[in-house]
Amino acid sequence: MIDQAQREQSIDLSRAYLIGDHVRDIELAKCVGVRSILVTTGAVRPEQVEAMTGSGSGPVPDRIAASLAQAVEWVLSDAGTRSIEKERVSSVHP
Repeated sequence: MIDQAQREQSIDLSRAYLIGDHVRDIELAKCVGVRSILVTTGAVRPEQVEAMTGSGSGPVPDRIAASLAQAVEWVLSDAGTRSIEKERVSSVHP
């Protein structure tokens, strides 16, 4: 599904985000190299979140959000920050 979206929509995975509500969504994000946000309103159990963020062996999401709206806010903020950093590097190394 990710490969198809990348091909058909010309998605740059280095700038992409995956928002999911399950551990397997975060695993997928890590496999394809995109930023990951775990939304805790879905199938993930509290002990899974704890394992991800503590010393557990599960994949660690880039962000944990309590709602889809909170996830979107973080994506917009993070994308803006990453864009500013990219511009800064481009102006230093033309």
